[in-house]
Amino acid sequence: MKEFSEDRKSTGKIRRGAGKIAGWGILILVCLIVVPIGFIMLILSGIWSLADSGID
Repeated sequence: MKEFSEDRKSTGKIRRGAGKIAGWGILILVCLIVVPIGFIMLILSGIWSLADSGID
């Protein structure tokens, strides 16, 4: 009975480790997608602002 509980603890640690890695992976993936989009939007906003001030 004791061996079963030890096996269960070790698989729980593996699952927790896999979940932690998946969480970091998703966080990195989101950053790699969101940051460039935000940068492009910032550039477009600056261009739009310059064009708008040039019209007036």
